[in-house]
Amino acid sequence: MNSKIIIGGIVIVVGIVLGTINFLDSNVEYGDFADARKIQKKIQVKGEWVKEKESSFDSQKMQYTFYLKMIAEKY
Repeated sequence: MNSKIIIGGIVIVVGIVLGTINFLDSNVEYGDFADARKIQKKIQVKGEWVKEKESSFDSQKMQYTFYLKMIAEKY
């Protein structure tokens, strides 16, 4: 078999595997503050930034800290 075809197939398979892994890692769940306290992974919480309170960025940890106020859901 032609070596270019084999190498191309391997590159495609590796690309698909890495793409799938990255997609699964970036899949973020949505929840409220209680869920965020329980779950030990990334979660997106709906809220409103409280600009009156202090916010800060720690460049060592690459962490931004701020206050968020929960928004009541309207159904």
